[in-house]
Amino acid sequence: FWLSGQAMGQVAILLAPATVAACVTFSSSLLCNALLAPLVLHEKLTRLHGLGIVLLSVGGAAVTLASASTDHQVKTWSEMVALPQTRAA
Repeated sequence: FWLSGQAMGQVAILLAPATVAACVTFSSSLLCNALLAPLVLHEKLTRLHGLGIVLLSVGGAAVTLASASTDHQVKTWSEMVALPQTRAA
């Protein structure tokens, strides 16, 4: 299940606008670091860290919801993975 979720996440990033993709990928890596640090490194999770996690989650959700995308055209899989064709000179 985990591997299929990772694959679907990559497809979702391809379909998302750049503002949403950048916000989600950056904030999710920070969120994972903040949540795994107490488990892996045995760091103490303080209230300030908890507040930072909440603000990070709310900020990422706000950017995602507020992003105005005018391009609602869904591309096919072959269009997303096709390499640009170059003309021979």
